[in-house]
Amino acid sequence: MIKKYFIENLNPYQKENGNVTSQFCINTGDYTLLHSHVDYWEFYVVTDGIMENHVNGEVRTYASGTMFYCTTKDVHYLTTRGKNSARYINFTVAEQTLLQMLTPLSDSVLERLYKNDRSYTLSAETISEIETTLHLLNMLPPDECEKTNDMLLTKIMFFVQVAASNIQKDEPEDDPLWVQTLNELKLSEEFLTYTVQDLCRKLNYSRVQLNRLFNARYGMSPHEYLLSNRLLYAQNLLNNTDMNTTEIANVVGYSNLAQFNVVFKNKFGVTPGQYRK
Repeated sequence: MIKKYFIENLNPYQKENGNVTSQFCINTGDYTLLHSHVDYWEFYVVTDGIMENHVNGEVRTYASGTMFYCTTKDVHYLTTRGKNSARYINFTVAEQTLLQMLTPLSDSVLERLYKNDRSYTLSAETISEIETTLHLLNMLPPDECEKTNDMLLTKIMFFVQVAASNIQKDEPEDDPLWVQTLNELKLSEEFLTYTVQDLCRKLNYSRVQLNRLFNARYGMSPHEYLLSNRLLYAQNLLNNTDMNTTEIANVVGYSNLAQFNVVFKNKFGVTPGQYRK
């Protein structure tokens, strides 16, 4: 068994740039070298065929349309199943960067992530969007490595959100159907741009009913809940990427930068630009 380091995933140009904390590659076959990751995590998205992850003495099977990952506490190698070749996208991220993403969450969530005992289904739309992003990344010149890093980290943040949300759903509690539906909606990237009207339609409640339910459950209105979700995501992007504030505003559903600055300052006491300094 060998130990692998994050820097081994980078090309010479990226190694000269200390801001690169993520990378990706597309694979179509086995990787039979037993190894561990000293300082990074790997996220895998299977797009074709069936993959087998031989991890920590077990064999776990993943079909097309699933996402799984390996942490610094895992030892593994990968094989394909069947006669047909498989295709999977490998995203790597420095552990220090990933831990910064998880800072707002409790230690118990991180412990469950390290346990790493399940896979996650991604929609066809999500995988298509990932493929489109990677196509754009492949067209960027080498000196755009920081922009590439930001775009990859945004995807990895989504993977972490999917995993963390599923972990929380595993907790034994008798949630009402509307809460279960809400938790499923949060797994979609589109949730960042949801309006109260969207929630009413998806959850099948009127504004008055939804306002009563959210205040009883979360101590805030549906509008405040959506706003808090957007701003916490924006805060994470400010902490972990070099995306400018206009790009971040667009990601979380604001086409007007001035409006984004106002709502961000109302929650955190400073504008996004001041927050980053």
